[in-house]
Amino acid sequence: GDSFFIDSHIDRSSNELVLAIRQKSLYLSTASNVGRFFDSKGYLLIDTLYEELTKLLQDFENGLTDTAKKVARLRRKKNA
Repeated sequence: GDSFFIDSHIDRSSNELVLAIRQKSLYLSTASNVGRFFDSKGYLLIDTLYEELTKLLQDFENGLTDTAKKVARLRRKKNA
């Protein structure tokens, strides 16, 4: 298979952890509250992170991208 990159970024203004998969011009991202990925002592909940990345990768492999999500959102608004 083709190689891909996993990016992560914590947005301090919103306390969101943004996870993204990118491959050439394709890009899929998701954002969740950063607290979801850490326990009360501040340790990383690796199983939660792994689950989120696995879901993101499955969606990416099924052809979902941020562009495709945006197009679908616009279609729903147009048909509403």
